[in-house]
Amino acid sequence: MKQQIKIKKQNKKLVGSIYLPSSKSISNRILMIRFLSRKDFTINNLSTAKDTVLLAKILESLSKKYSDKIPTVIDAGNAGTAYRFLIAALCITPGKWLLTGSKRMKQRPIKPLVEIENKAIEIASMIKGLINAIYKSI
Repeated sequence: MKQQIKIKKQNKKLVGSIYLPSSKSISNRILMIRFLSRKDFTINNLSTAKDTVLLAKILESLSKKYSDKIPTVIDAGNAGTAYRFLIAALCITPGKWLLTGSKRMKQRPIKPLVEIENKAIEIASMIKGLINAIYKSI
């Protein structure tokens, strides 16, 4: 397989292209990078695996505005990686969410992931409060 990396520096911005194989794992991760960066960049050679197609569709739908009162149901089906990534993505996406999946997905252990996400949100909130207090005292 041919690997080629082009990197150009223009106006203090790093611009370039990275050619990666069309794997489900890499595709899911690059979709999450695009979602979390809030940048709309083109992804070429994206996997056509059902899990990747589903994750792309769900992440695209999250760009819309949703209610904070009525939960929006997000169904990850059997897509385990997408389900785990969506736990984190939904924690930082405004709205009220109900993440679900197939019967088998509902049997998988996710409680530790949710607990970690909740702790991270709590810590981030405390840090934000400290920063605000510091700025107010200046």
